[in-house]
Amino acid sequence: ECRLLWMLAGGCRAVGQSILRGNGISARPALRLLLALTASQAASCFLLHTARAFTHRSSSDFLTSSTRTRSAAGKRACATAAMSSSSDLSAFLKESRDGAMSFLKGQTPADTSLVLVMGNEACDADSAASAITLAYAASIGKLPVLVPHGKVLVTPVINIPREDLNLRQDVVFMLKEAGVDSADLVFFPELPEERLREMLSSKGLKLILTDHNKLGVAQSWLSSAVIGVVDHHEDTGSYKDAALRVVDDKIGTCCALVAREMVGGGDDLGALRGTFGKEVALLLGAALVLDTRLFKGKCTDLDRALGRALGYLEGEEASGVAAGRMKKLSEAREDVRGLTSNERLRKDYKRWGEGAKAYGIATVPCSLHDWKADDPNWVSEVAAYGSKEGLPLILTMHTYTDTHGAFRRQLSVHSTDAALLAACCTHLEAPDHPAVLDATGDGSLKLERVDIGGGGG
Repeated sequence: ECRLLWMLAGGCRAVGQSILRGNGISARPALRLLLALTASQAASCFLLHTARAFTHRSSSDFLTSSTRTRSAAGKRACATAAMSSSSDLSAFLKESRDGAMSFLKGQTPADTSLVLVMGNEACDADSAASAITLAYAASIGKLPVLVPHGKVLVTPVINIPREDLNLRQDVVFMLKEAGVDSADLVFFPELPEERLREMLSSKGLKLILTDHNKLGVAQSWLSSAVIGVVDHHEDTGSYKDAALRVVDDKIGTCCALVAREMVGGGDDLGALRGTFGKEVALLLGAALVLDTRLFKGKCTDLDRALGRALGYLEGEEASGVAAGRMKKLSEAREDVRGLTSNERLRKDYKRWGEGAKAYGIATVPCSLHDWKADDPNWVSEVAAYGSKEGLPLILTMHTYTDTHGAFRRQLSVHSTDAALLAACCTHLEAPDHPAVLDATGDGSLKLERVDIGGGGG
């Protein structure tokens, strides 16, 4: 079964937390990961928390949203950094991939460590750019706190299957602009798990997370390897002993936090382009304009500092260069015309929980009407995807621009459990959500049901 809802207006920034706490619901903070793409971010936070609400209820303590720690032990342990044999980003990526593959085949000295820098499983532009740029900076000695004593190889990891990269045309476009050949990148499924486990046991494997601050369930076995976290999503409180831990959910793009670490931890980012070159600047800039919506969405002083360092701000307004990049990247990201329904679901998908408590959320950059026009059987395809993933509940969130140029958001809720589906929709449409009321003076999420015609829902 499927229920369709159209969000007519945004909710509040602090949605979800108080109502969920009041109802004894454990709302995983990480569910807010999907929200950076659109203007109505806060309302969608609530929707994501709601998905959790109907699949898992327990008491919960909410953690602070912003932490920055550098342990003294971590500083001592990470006093030196490995140097890349080339200052060129493309050369570094090729060398690091070749080195990592040799490393994982056991073709490196026993006293050498492998440091993987990995973004999240949705792999948007911010996730890919932050992993690549942070790894590059670490490789040329700019982040000594993250690299242990001795011989070390630093390698960025793209956290999706290689064949799924083409589903993310904005990422493909960004990499091409920066002169990055995807053949020179390491994709997580290419890493042999058996060898990683061996290295984990021998303490030869280290992991730095960007754009997320807790590993997903399927990768949680790597938790003991985490030495660093740089992220802009709500803090889950994981890896408190990491040598470097920077988590601030107020920041618009993770790349702004990464850039700050690349120049030594200060807010003066002026040296970025001169130190790291135009390729790195192009990667950071792509994530910046997309995640902040050209400085008009979620955007802080640090995001604007990155914009000024890259020449993307003229006073307080986006420069022509920034606007041009935003247009091209947005068009690439939103073009799903050639994708099947299954590919649209995989394009930006996250899964939470296990077993009966599992659910998935896919962000699809087109309207429900357009999706149905492209595939009249899209609801069946969503159901098949949910069944394959073993999900009792799956949501699709839709972002698009209407014919009048206005930004819109839609949501569809799917479940084989009629009671679960009805309860979720009733909760979403309730008029008195306390968290929304506190922030906006109106407790409603302003949802309206949409009829997209027969055969689709």
